[in-house]
Amino acid sequence: PGAPVVAGAYGPFVCSYTGATGSCTNNGGFNAAAFSRVFRGDTANTSNDACPALTAGQRPGMCHFFPGLLRSNVVVTYTATGLGYQTRLGGPVPTITVSLQNRTFQFFFLQGLMGFANINMPSMLSTVTGEDLKSTWP
Repeated sequence: PGAPVVAGAYGPFVCSYTGATGSCTNNGGFNAAAFSRVFRGDTANTSNDACPALTAGQRPGMCHFFPGLLRSNVVVTYTATGLGYQTRLGGPVPTITVSLQNRTFQFFFLQGLMGFANINMPSMLSTVTGEDLKSTWP
């Protein structure tokens, strides 16, 4: 029904926070509210790293599952990987990767017992094709 999207046709757009400022590479437009939805869930506050308490019916964000996570630890990447087709009504479909960076793993029990030191965790990521995303809840 449409021509395939050529891998590398746009982006990648790498979006992240540095301090209090969010930005995307390759002249990508940064959307603080969308980034906040990934980080905080269904809350409107986009101005800090605070993780709000959940209320009934509220969608949780990454900070609810990983206490101590900061916005600067989260990186969202949009890439044309060749999946999807470019003549669809919504345009080409990106592949979206969410990853964590600059986190330290603490050996709570083994640190005291065997003297294990904290180690830097390697980047952890999760990827999904844009067509598989759902824009409404539930």
